[in-house]
Amino acid sequence: LEIWGNVQVWRQAATQVFFALGLGYGSVIAYSSYNPFHNNCHRDALMVSCINFMTSVLASLVVFVVLGFRAKTIALHCVAENLGVLTLMSSNGSSQYWWPSFNFTDPSSVSLPEYRQWYDEYGSMLGPQFTDCNLEEEMNKGVEGTGLAFIAFTEVMALFPASPFWSTLFFLMLLNLGLSTMFGTMQGILTPLMDNFKLLGRHRTLLTAFRVHVVEHQASEMTLEYPGWALTMIVMLIVFASLPVPIGYIHSLLKNRNALAVPSQESPGPEVHRELYTKCNSTDQLDSNSHPAPCEDDGVHPRTSFLLVGNEQYRLLPQQEEEGEEEEEEKDTGV
Repeated sequence: LEIWGNVQVWRQAATQVFFALGLGYGSVIAYSSYNPFHNNCHRDALMVSCINFMTSVLASLVVFVVLGFRAKTIALHCVAENLGVLTLMSSNGSSQYWWPSFNFTDPSSVSLPEYRQWYDEYGSMLGPQFTDCNLEEEMNKGVEGTGLAFIAFTEVMALFPASPFWSTLFFLMLLNLGLSTMFGTMQGILTPLMDNFKLLGRHRTLLTAFRVHVVEHQASEMTLEYPGWALTMIVMLIVFASLPVPIGYIHSLLKNRNALAVPSQESPGPEVHRELYTKCNSTDQLDSNSHPAPCEDDGVHPRTSFLLVGNEQYRLLPQQEEEGEEEEEEKDTGV
C-alpha cells in the first residue's frame, strides 16, 4: 500500500494512459475526422476508455504473472547452484557447523524460504561463491523499458513447452503493435495535410512513403530525467483548472438564495395566465375598441403566448377580449 502514496508511480501511470490512448499525437483527432457528423462522441470516449482500462488490467496481470514465474525460476536455479557447491564441499571431506539441516544433496526438495533462512543465519560465514538468491531482486532485473519485452519475456518463453511457437506469436504481436502505433502517428500528420492541400490528397500513397523517409529516424533509446518543477506545474494546472467548478457552484447557489429571499416587484405573480397574452409588434395594436387579427396567428390555432417580460407590450387574444366583454355586459344587466 505504500506504493499508492508514491508520486512517481502515479506519474508513470498517467504516462502509460496517455501513451495507450494516443493522446497528444494527433491520431485520435485524425481518426475521429472520419466519423459521421452526428456521431455520439461521448459514447465513443467512454467505450474506448473502458476498453483501454480492461486491456491494461489484463495486461498487468499477465505481465506480473510472467515476471513472478521468471523470478522464481531464476531464484530456484540459484539455490540449486549453491547447494551443488555445498555438495562438492561435502564430498571433499569438509565439515563445518554451519551445514544446513535440510537435505542439500537433493535441490528439488529444498524450498526458497528454507534456503533464505539458512543464508540469513550463516551468510556472513560463507564464501563469495554463495548468494542469497533474493526473489525481489530477480523481479526487478531487466523489467524496464525494452528489457521487459526482449529480455524478461524471452527468458520465460524459453521455459514454456513448444517455446518456438509462443515466441513466434509474441514477436508477431510486437510487430503489429509497432505498426499500428506508427500508422496512428502518421495519420495525425498526413490527414491535416491532405485535407488542406488537394494536390497532396490526390497522391496519398506517395505522400505516405515520402513522409516515412523524411520524418522517421534511426531507432534509438533515450533516457530523460523528468524535472521536479514540471511535475509541480502539472499539479498546479490541474488544481487551478478544477477550481472554477466549486466556485461557480457556490456563486450560483448564493445567487439563487438571494433571488428567492427578495420578492420580485416586476413579475406579475402566478395569477397571470400564460394563455391570456400574445406578443404585439406595435403600439397601434393595443387599442381595446378595435379587434384586429392576432399579431402571431397561424390561421387556425394561435401561437404560443408569452408572459410579461421587460418593456415588451402584450395584448389579450381576441377570443379572450370577447369573453371579457360578455362578462361585463352580464354584470351590467344583472343576469
